[in-house]
Amino acid sequence: MRRSRLHGVGGSVLLALAGLLWLGSPLSRSVLTGSVRACITESSGTAWLGIHLRVLAESSACPQGSYAPGPHFIEAAHVSIALSGSTLVAAVVLLLWALGLGLWVRRALETVRVWVTRRLGLTGSPVLPITLSPRAPMEAVVADLRGAVLAHLQHRRGPPALVPA
Repeated sequence: MRRSRLHGVGGSVLLALAGLLWLGSPLSRSVLTGSVRACITESSGTAWLGIHLRVLAESSACPQGSYAPGPHFIEAAHVSIALSGSTLVAAVVLLLWALGLGLWVRRALETVRVWVTRRLGLTGSPVLPITLSPRAPMEAVVADLRGAVLAHLQHRRGPPALVPA
């Protein structure tokens, strides 16, 4: 129990860190601050992918290792913010779940249900009970099923036989 809770807490903390790192990327920062810089510094692998996706563009105005924003920079930044925000929300929910908030909510809802039931005087169940008579086991003769299958088994080896028309 304790080990699984620690795994849940650790996983949600890692998910939150991934969301924060993604939110801190230059792509997300430019939209969050409201200003797009003229030159953005990226690593060579990320820049190669950004150029091919038209998020970044090579420019002679930018120094070596930095790139100008491409035609799809703002759209990619919005997607990045949406993904990092949903990652952070998921991490917070998983962290609260791992720490036992789900069990606490279930107990609180049960307490509220009991309180409302007592206040409104609902002591009986609104569902009508249905009684079913128990069924007696049937006696049946089970035939030799294996023998019946083997008797009607057709061997289909070889090419299909020609059927006269």
